[in-house]
Amino acid sequence: MSTKQGMWRMLINFSGSFEKKDGFLTHIAKSKMRTEASLFSKKKKDKAMKVIDKMEASYEFFSDDVKKSRVLPNNLFTNYLHDTTHQDIKGGVLSVFTDHSIVDTLKGDYVRLNTKIMNCLSDYYPLLTDDTEVFKSNLQDIAGKPRPVRIFSIANIDFTQHKCLFQIILIDPFHLVIPSEHGGLNSREMEQQAFKHNAKNDICMTTYVQGIQSQR
Repeated sequence: MSTKQGMWRMLINFSGSFEKKDGFLTHIAKSKMRTEASLFSKKKKDKAMKVIDKMEASYEFFSDDVKKSRVLPNNLFTNYLHDTTHQDIKGGVLSVFTDHSIVDTLKGDYVRLNTKIMNCLSDYYPLLTDDTEVFKSNLQDIAGKPRPVRIFSIANIDFTQHKCLFQIILIDPFHLVIPSEHGGLNSREMEQQAFKHNAKNDICMTTYVQGIQSQR
């Protein structure tokens, strides 16, 4: 992890409470802006803090390619869907397409980049480097319960304008970018099982969403 990344990780208390109106990503943006503003003169700092408190983040896809499914066998990754894919997963994908702001949930984390993560992300975001700050959001329903889709995004923060744009760079329906242990299986076993189960999926996310929207 770079010095810059380590500094931000210390500045932001990921396990702490959030303001009720703020999601994880907005909390990050405001924390960074407040840190930047702390270097200003008192008068300029006080003015900046008032603006920052009212700031609202915005969200978009980095590119249309992010909406398209890919399979990376060497990295045990796919985000293609299948007719048999659980409806909760399909619903999560549809939600991201129709309302980008849902990625700003109360549950997320800073991503520690490793070789697999970088290989998966850079396939969608070629500008990725070791110093890129990437954030993982776990989707939640309106009751705050987890939904089975993870979203990876990057932040473009304009300190002078007190604005923040989060760009979605990868949709991970099956938790294959950062596999975790579950049901008695360790993360490696879960990764292999999830990829094997979904390796032959053949429905692109865009195709699925367009099909749903055409029925409305």
